[in-house]
Amino acid sequence: LCEFDGNLSWGYSPNHYFAIDKAYGTEEQFKTIVDECHKRGIAVIVDMVFNHATGNHPLERLYGGFGNLKDNPYFNVSAPHGASVFEDWNHSYAATKDHLTRALKFWLQEYKVDGFRMDLSHGFCGTNCSDRVSNINHYYDKGVKSVLNDGYFILEHWEGMEERGGYVSKGMMCWENTNERYQEIAMGFYKGTNSSDLSNANKDGYVSYTCSHDEQRPFWKAKQFGDGAVKTSEATRLNRVPTMVALCAMLNGPQMIYQFEELGYDYSFCSNATGSAGNNNDKAPYGQTQAQPCHDTDAKPVPESLGWFTNTNRLNAYKKTGQILQLRTKIAPSVFEGNPTSSDLAHGKQLRSVIWGSGNNRIFIIGNVGTTNMTFTLPTGNNWYDYLAGSTSQLAAGKSMSIAGGDVKVYTASKYTLPNINLNEV
Repeated sequence: LCEFDGNLSWGYSPNHYFAIDKAYGTEEQFKTIVDECHKRGIAVIVDMVFNHATGNHPLERLYGGFGNLKDNPYFNVSAPHGASVFEDWNHSYAATKDHLTRALKFWLQEYKVDGFRMDLSHGFCGTNCSDRVSNINHYYDKGVKSVLNDGYFILEHWEGMEERGGYVSKGMMCWENTNERYQEIAMGFYKGTNSSDLSNANKDGYVSYTCSHDEQRPFWKAKQFGDGAVKTSEATRLNRVPTMVALCAMLNGPQMIYQFEELGYDYSFCSNATGSAGNNNDKAPYGQTQAQPCHDTDAKPVPESLGWFTNTNRLNAYKKTGQILQLRTKIAPSVFEGNPTSSDLAHGKQLRSVIWGSGNNRIFIIGNVGTTNMTFTLPTGNNWYDYLAGSTSQLAAGKSMSIAGGDVKVYTASKYTLPNINLNEV
């Protein structure tokens, strides 16, 4: 949200950390959004870009600007790490560190946000990266925790992977890219050597996700390259939405579902405002790609204009997704504390499952990531209620059950009322 160059951007070209970008609205409007979210129990986490700034940043303009860095102590002449863009901050310089620490405190104090997702955190280096750990710890301790002791600090950390466990043990979180696994679930593929292994999406301290702003949308992949009817039938495709969501949000650790995933968003990451897709250099199964340029930062078609809120298949996916999420967040949140009792999430298996809790607090989630019907046996130890069916009658432990391709089942040891998802509010 920080002031960036131009008006159409994701904000990764920052030039001022103490101003909200003019294209998004006013400070007071953002404060209203934060307050209204907090009233509804929603935390607000801001994406913050501390790896780099553009030549328009005042601390670069002060020394000439636009790449004239050899005499500028705030920036490195060249980045000592990978994937850098624009001008690379020298995080070893005390005044740089002070400037960025004050920015974190400002957003926490002025706007009452609940924490940050730090873009390209492996770039928080000086002239080399020997002090990166101490720099990140400084921003967390002196910037975040000094204002909000339980504030979120989520690191997009793709180099120095061996450092990540230390950050997590200190209370931070780390980005964990699991997008390809969920693309495969959306498409109905699961048999490859590494395909659909969800183990990395099932651990504390790592934010795994179905998709992010940097990856292709799973249901665009499903529409283009899905297995059999997944490609050709919208109803078949959208039935897989709650399955993909459940096999993310019902696993261990923090999870992220990207915007409109609950509706099976199927426009490309590279589409423009009219929905025309370009090439995102993301090879589809069997090597197919598109030839046009990628319009990744362009506006995209949105559900309102697409008529999706009157589309039965889309709304069914939305409703079932909401019922799955509310089981974890509102109905039985205590069952999901700690770690799962057991899980079976490895690649090559058509059925993926996880069990939480014990005794009458057990919850069993199973998804069929393939496209053909399968049978399974309900776990022993207690009888079960079919949560998503709203069933009030019990199923016996050890009973053989059928599950359709692409479907998900949720069984609970205690009877819970299936929540009504008010589609008039969508």
